[in-house]
Amino acid sequence: MERDSAVIIRNVTVSHVGDGIQIANGRSDSGGVPLAGLRYSIHDVIVDDLNAAKYAGFGTFAQISTGRGIPVVPDEDATINHVTAFLSNAMLTLGDDIQVNAPMTNFVFTNNMVNAGAYPVLTTCGGTANCAYYNAPLIALDTCFQPYTFSHNAVMASSANFPPSKYPFGNYFPPTAAAVDFVNYNGGDYHLQSNSPYKNAGTDGKDLGADVDALRLAIAGIK
Repeated sequence: MERDSAVIIRNVTVSHVGDGIQIANGRSDSGGVPLAGLRYSIHDVIVDDLNAAKYAGFGTFAQISTGRGIPVVPDEDATINHVTAFLSNAMLTLGDDIQVNAPMTNFVFTNNMVNAGAYPVLTTCGGTANCAYYNAPLIALDTCFQPYTFSHNAVMASSANFPPSKYPFGNYFPPTAAAVDFVNYNGGDYHLQSNSPYKNAGTDGKDLGADVDALRLAIAGIK
């Protein structure tokens, strides 16, 4: 997948922001439409201190959306894998006007370590026509994407309104960050301790979340 990807984001830290990642196909100010929005690979990224109120954003880890009436290709082939992200509001903000657009395709969200936020999924607005109007994760993902994979993610601190039964099958739900057994969560060391239940728990046998060692090596000396 990565070798053929048009956009690759890897081995990156993002801190002190109002929002994390946005993948969006939309019309330009003059009304022009994109020919395609496809083949995104995002992996081994850490996003922390993501706070809507503090940094004037929405507190969303990732927005995946396509504009109304995009006639050619909506967002497709977006993979988010082995990401560690701590957010204040929403894990995913999704948008697709299903009255005029086809569903977005081939969304993959795997092996990630994220907290659920106040709402695990939010809509980009647009009323009942928006695929994420019903914001339970399973319903929204089923409506917004055909096909998609959402598995082997540790979703921390899901609320009583969005219990595990509201998510696709095959994910983990630690009640708190402390239950993950980070080496030093408050100190910003997101390695997993040897006794963490999420160590070597990925689809590829690796720890859930970002490969902290590979990330640190890639950015060593960068200021």
